[in-house]
Amino acid sequence: MANITNATAAAKIAEQLTAQIQSFKPESASEEIGVVREVGDGIASITGLKHVKSMEMLTFEDGAMGVALNLEQDRVGAMVLGDYTGIKTGQTVQGTGKVLSLPVGDDVLGRVLDPLGKPLDGKEA
Repeated sequence: MANITNATAAAKIAEQLTAQIQSFKPESASEEIGVVREVGDGIASITGLKHVKSMEMLTFEDGAMGVALNLEQDRVGAMVLGDYTGIKTGQTVQGTGKVLSLPVGDDVLGRVLDPLGKPLDGKEA
């Protein structure tokens, strides 16, 4: 009788495992991390971002944002949008996968915005 109970339990476990395997959907999330090689006057030279697109937004380690402009085989030239003084040689950079864009429409008409489209005029967003 114990063999029948064990066989039934094993069959249920096998059934559950089969169902989980069949419903498994792998998630592929590759992150490409670059490294700042030089920075000055609001321009950063970066290595390691082989798959970045032209005009793609970049996030620097210190939280600053930039945009990829000059794509070379082994380097990317990026314009830093905002304060670049916190960016140092050796810090990491990551592509966002989003191309630079700004909001348009009546909500931003007459507003003062920073280069990323965030309001600077003190009014509600």
